[in-house]
Amino acid sequence: MKTVACDGTLQDMNRAGLDMIEADSLEQVAGMSVLDIIAPSSRAAFSALHQRVVGGESGLLEFEVIGLKGGHRWLETHAVPLKDNDAHITGHLAVTRDVTLRRQTDAALADAMQRTEAANLAKSRFLATMSHEIRTPMNGILGMAQLLLMPELSEAERRECATTILGSGQTLLALLNDILDLSAVEAGKLNLAPVAIDPQQIIVETSALFAELARTKGLKMEAVWHGASGPRYRADPLRLRQMLSNLVSNAIKFTA
Repeated sequence: MKTVACDGTLQDMNRAGLDMIEADSLEQVAGMSVLDIIAPSSRAAFSALHQRVVGGESGLLEFEVIGLKGGHRWLETHAVPLKDNDAHITGHLAVTRDVTLRRQTDAALADAMQRTEAANLAKSRFLATMSHEIRTPMNGILGMAQLLLMPELSEAERRECATTILGSGQTLLALLNDILDLSAVEAGKLNLAPVAIDPQQIIVETSALFAELARTKGLKMEAVWHGASGPRYRADPLRLRQMLSNLVSNAIKFTA
């Protein structure tokens, strides 16, 4: 409990109130402006409350204080006008309680809820993306399998189809492993695993993977590697295949 004069200075405060603002005695704070112990973010709201109360109304407010020893607390105060024997308002009388623990609990709950919502959103986005990623190599595998059934293929062409199917199967398996990696799902991201690769080979395999799909739509597709033949590069072959496959798949899908 405390009393505050119309000019905003502290007049009286009980022991519980002194403890809340880390004061050793009333003499230490008597005559001090209340705003000196109010956190800057709460000063405007407290000033508005004080003006309303000394104007004859009552009010309730939660505000942050900075104790004399630097500690931060959240307080809830219920203030009413303080009058003298002639019914003149001389300040306000407030009953205050410490609500720091409740505020911390509310903040922790809000943060936990926000994290949960973010994780759920990340899962939804991740799984939506993966469903598309899975269909792309799967369509390629089916196209290669159809080519393998063609009797006029040479042995070299059959080996090439089988190699492409194997590569697409490995990509599909890696995607399934990503989906089963719950930590990646919750984080909403995938980690790169760079190794030494031949980008020309990946381009050729990706082209072969979609060649039959392009042919059935009457489209011509040409794959050209403009770099030097032979050098190796560090990259994640799975992610590179995913990227190229998505580009080619969408190009075929949206080209008349």
